[in-house]
Amino acid sequence: MKLSWNPKQAEALSHRGSQLIIGPPGSGKTAMLVHLAEEALKKHGKGKVGWAAFSFRGLAALTQNYPHLAENLVHATMVEHAQNQLQAAGKEVKFCSNNNTRRILRTLMSAQGFTGTLHEAEHLIKNFKSRAKKVPESEAYYPFFQAYQKQLEQRGLSDRHDVLRNHLLAMRGGEAEPLPVKVLVLDNVQDATEIQLLWIRTHIGAGTTVLMAGDDDLTAFGRDGALGGKALEQIRDWPEVVTHSLSDTYRIPANLTGPITKVARMLKSRLDKTVTPHNKTHAEFAIHAFSTAEEEIAWLIDTAKKAATGKNAHVGIITRDDMSAHIMAHHMRRAGFPTGEYTRPLWDEPAAATVLSLLYLMLGHADEKHVRTALTGFGVPYATVKELEAGGLEITDWLKNGAPWPGVTTLTPATRAQLNHLGRQLVESYELFNGKKLNPRMVFKALVHDMLTHLPQAEHPYAILATEKLLSISGKLTEILPRLTEEMMPDTTSPIIIAPVREVRNQQFTTLFLPFFHQGKWPKTHYPVLGEDKEHERHLLYLALTRTGGDVHISHHHIPSSYIAELETALSSEAKRQQKAKK
Repeated sequence: MKLSWNPKQAEALSHRGSQLIIGPPGSGKTAMLVHLAEEALKKHGKGKVGWAAFSFRGLAALTQNYPHLAENLVHATMVEHAQNQLQAAGKEVKFCSNNNTRRILRTLMSAQGFTGTLHEAEHLIKNFKSRAKKVPESEAYYPFFQAYQKQLEQRGLSDRHDVLRNHLLAMRGGEAEPLPVKVLVLDNVQDATEIQLLWIRTHIGAGTTVLMAGDDDLTAFGRDGALGGKALEQIRDWPEVVTHSLSDTYRIPANLTGPITKVARMLKSRLDKTVTPHNKTHAEFAIHAFSTAEEEIAWLIDTAKKAATGKNAHVGIITRDDMSAHIMAHHMRRAGFPTGEYTRPLWDEPAAATVLSLLYLMLGHADEKHVRTALTGFGVPYATVKELEAGGLEITDWLKNGAPWPGVTTLTPATRAQLNHLGRQLVESYELFNGKKLNPRMVFKALVHDMLTHLPQAEHPYAILATEKLLSISGKLTEILPRLTEEMMPDTTSPIIIAPVREVRNQQFTTLFLPFFHQGKWPKTHYPVLGEDKEHERHLLYLALTRTGGDVHISHHHIPSSYIAELETALSSEAKRQQKAKK
């Protein structure tokens, strides 16, 4: 389908060379990048145009929405591009996955006395490692960061930040090449970090034409080092880059544009911009209050299913966090309605991975990693587990053989007693699980319940949900379980999309639902170490609301978010303004 462009869009599309397109949600930024990529392919040919995404799921929007374009592009996440170039230069890259990173962090949290949540630990490490300069030793939580770095070094691993930094240094030292493309495309560049900006800048310096688009109001990863408006300001100052600014939006309904954009206008720091709406649809903005979570979920399932039956319907259910998205997706599946899910895989969460490992152990199909994960889940220190493994812990038929421990002489009597008690508990559970006297599901639930006492309170919901999901599986578990941990591309063509807010960039919905809109969650306030970041939370709220091209439904069953009163006031003012304009 041939698109028609407004004058500002046409001006940007006629430019030849590196450029930055800044515009509000629904202004056509991504469509313009796609058009520019198509034109570049015509000129340079297949394999000479690259697309770098900031996340794995960000690639789904490209590969599923523009499959013919993706077939001819060199597309990957920025980190994957860097890793490929390092390997092409003969440099070994032993990558530390997100799952492995979280395991390391959870172990360090206990050892280092870190009192925050696992997600806070992730934010801290990502923020430190996203910087261009060395983190000063005087900075808070530097010892925790240093301990994490030491763990990576001891294991010979590189996380995503190391991979990008190593490629940057190798390019500067002439030891690795930039991406072998003539044109490189990056969307949502407001979420670039310092090290990512340097990587992009190096490609421009090497002669690559770089096409970028962004909107600082939509910054989703500020906690992780994303520069937001500062990134766009830096790029605007690059002499090789021409900036084009857009103001027309074709997505947000005109009667909602004022109240929604006011969310962004209240940000303390943002680039100046105007927003002119062109979607004349008169949309509903409704607030729904319920007494219980069960009532809210039942209403949401019923209403979302009805909304999804309309012509060209594309329904979005956006939550503040992964856990809420997992819960909604679980209930939608139980109601027999499949959805496209942009959630971080449940099994990437350490508590869920521990429950899964425990099930492998009960089935008698556990490998070394499963045993290690299960033991640490029951409170056995990681260092002790490594001692046991070095001492010859026999994994095969371990529980069937009575859970024998190797004769490690360095263990204290207290540790030996702890291991013996745990061994007896696991063997008894294994015999009951595989026997015929008790329901194995009840045995497994009881075992998980005991394990919860050793897990951080914040991780309990993940362990409980993982248990529910595992116990709802029908079929041969030994064949099904391995497929659970395979990370799949979300189905962007599904009539209903469920996603945490940070994963909804480049999405547009005919009807938008924001469930569990409670105080403490919108905005999220539970940051024991980092503290609340009101600017970050406002960015996320704006990102969520601007996904709508139609009706918006906000629901809650607890203390309503403070944002609700703010939005209701803005909506009332807009209604009065429109009434006055009609007179």
